Amino acid sequence: MTVVVDEAALEGFDTLPGGPALAAGIEWADPTTMIGQDTAAWMRAGFRVRNHADWLLLRALREACRSRADTTVRHDDEFAPKIAAANLGWSATTAATRLEIAVGILERIPALGERMRTGALELAKATAFVTGLDGLTDTQCAAVVAGLLDEAPDLPLGQLRDRILDAGYAIDRVWAANRLAAATARARVTRESAPSGAVNLCGRDLDPDLAQDAAHRLRALALAVRRHLRALGRKLPLGYIEARVFIRLLDGTHAGAPDTGIITAVTTELAHADGPHTSPDDDPDDDPDDGPDPNDGPPSGPDDGGPDDSPDPNDDSPDPNDGSPDDSGPDDSGPDDSGPDDSGPDDGGPDDADPADADPDDGGPAGSGADDGGPDDVDPDDSPPVDLDHDSDEPEPEPEHGADPRNVGRPDRGPTASDASDAATENDPSLTSASSSGPQHSVVFAPGTAVCLQLSTLLGLDDVPGRLPGTGPIPGGTARNTAYAHGAATWQVLVHDDHGHLAHLLTLRAPPGADRDPRHRRQTVRLTAPAALIHALTTEAKAEDGDEIESTELARARNVVLDEATSTWLRRARDALIASETADPDDHPATTTRDRHRRFPGARLAGWVVARDQTCIGLGCSRPAEACDLDHTIDWIRGGVTEAGDLEPLCRHDHRAKHEGGWSYEQPIPGFFVITDPTGTRHHVESRVVHPRPAPLTPGQAITPAPGPPTTPRPDWAPNRTRDGRITTEARATAEHLTRRAHRHRGTPPSRYDHDPDF
Repeated sequence: MTVVVDEAALEGFDTLPGGPALAAGIEWADPTTMIGQDTAAWMRAGFRVRNHADWLLLRALREACRSRADTTVRHDDEFAPKIAAANLGWSATTAATRLEIAVGILERIPALGERMRTGALELAKATAFVTGLDGLTDTQCAAVVAGLLDEAPDLPLGQLRDRILDAGYAIDRVWAANRLAAATARARVTRESAPSGAVNLCGRDLDPDLAQDAAHRLRALALAVRRHLRALGRKLPLGYIEARVFIRLLDGTHAGAPDTGIITAVTTELAHADGPHTSPDDDPDDDPDDGPDPNDGPPSGPDDGGPDDSPDPNDDSPDPNDGSPDDSGPDDSGPDDSGPDDSGPDDGGPDDADPADADPDDGGPAGSGADDGGPDDVDPDDSPPVDLDHDSDEPEPEPEHGADPRNVGRPDRGPTASDASDAATENDPSLTSASSSGPQHSVVFAPGTAVCLQLSTLLGLDDVPGRLPGTGPIPGGTARNTAYAHGAATWQVLVHDDHGHLAHLLTLRAPPGADRDPRHRRQTVRLTAPAALIHALTTEAKAEDGDEIESTELARARNVVLDEATSTWLRRARDALIASETADPDDHPATTTRDRHRRFPGARLAGWVVARDQTCIGLGCSRPAEACDLDHTIDWIRGGVTEAGDLEPLCRHDHRAKHEGGWSYEQPIPGFFVITDPTGTRHHVESRVVHPRPAPLTPGQAITPAPGPPTTPRPDWAPNRTRDGRITTEARATAEHLTRRAHRHRGTPPSRYDHDPDF
């Protein structure tokens, strides 16, 4: 998703270069006399002044740490950071880290320093480039920076970090694998006390694939506990419940208990324990019964301002820009947002667990029926499947719960494993039955996208990095293994055009050889591919002139032989693509008008919008589209229609901002949005399913190739590299010190005693 701010020269601020003139201009300006557009320009000018000042500080830091008394000669040694520490009141560690950042910005990647000098780039984002590309060669760093530097000012920090890591993985896969291996080799659990006296227990540097399933299981258990608590009339924030499940899984209270027992025991414990005070409207993002879609109601009144009119103390949305795990930043997509209750019919969301998978009667390609193990087979968190059209009169059954009275007197410790097992319900819909391919009595993971990668990467044609939603980019090999571990999930192929925009959405079964762990059956694996690749990989495909379609350059680069089962799977994908390419416009979700007079979109249309936009289209927000409300760009009550060109995903916070905060949205072309903030400043957002990546550079392992015969003698001592190919500051300083000492020794006239004795 690309965001661009209109550059309007308001009060001359946007035309002034960063520096003293701009600082003086904003110093004497009176913002109380400005209109909204001018105050926004004044704010941007202040931001540029701050960035320019940070650039000056970096220059001063670099020069001062190299300076010596009474001379302009600069000198580097291992004690240089102590100068900054002594003058600025920093610790030696802080000074060394910031000096290294200054050198990286000003010398190693000078384009960053130049953007800071003009005020266009802030220090935190420049630092993200330096730290994210540590270990790559200068040439590789320059290639990554060239592709992302223009977008960097408009990307939230968390999204920028993900894009930098993704580009780094693409440009040097050996570096990526080494760096990940070195990090996971340092895996550990840390414990620290918070200022409040509470304790933080964290797993760090975990394997991303293992951590993903652990987080999904924890979330599924917490959702089941919350459902049981609500049946008892107790409403607690989902994060609070998840924390209690987390600690009970680790402290041994329920050691050996099946998931049913853990759910029942924690439910009983929390039903009789003190917890945070909540209102009936907490957790609106995870409750399908909050009320009607606000874009369909009048602009004023108690129930029209947004999906929920009251503030949500557990809602992650209020600060979408800081990138922390508890906001809508890139780390968001986490537990509180991707729950199974997010997109019910009352918020205009999709009508099944995977909105794009096509339920049993939607005619989805490649047999996406009810028996495919897809997300619409069983809904463990919502009991029966959601009826988007409201044509079912069957009441939703109440979830079962079992509270053992023997545990009422001991809420501080909770029920034991044996107590929980006795009270567990055997037919809990959120638990799988015994399976040869998955754990017995395990919770089914909540709906959501498990992994995203390119079709060519899945087939072994390349090693382009993939992505774990909520976690970030991962190397291509890891993404391939993760995809094949999710054979029970619904598989989607997002076919895009040359500009990265979604053109066709295909739904398939998993390819042959994938592991069908039943816990993953409600999740989705997303593949991206250009149409030409799908046609080229199936040799029977013919061009319009009757000649065979030539293999792509990607296929020529590596001789990959596909087995018959995989070829058959690809032919099914090609047949589905041809059916979509030749379909009547009313049969294609991007152009259909069949739902235009319905208040809520059907499954195929909702799935198309979710796949097209990927995340909330609010500025700076990266909440997954599956966890958002499907909003009408032009409100339904004001004549909006239910079509792809008038729908977009908005998280609950941005949805309420549209109806209560003065934000307005336009969609002149499907997938292209013009957002006007309350000051009148216009912003442009473009939805894309893929972004450009730099081409891989050789050699791997981040070793700079020798340009030719060396013009200077090789140093006597070369610094050692770490496991991931980096050269630390300490190793470089040691090598330089040994080299200088050797040169001093050579410069001293030899002594007559320096030669070996004659005998």
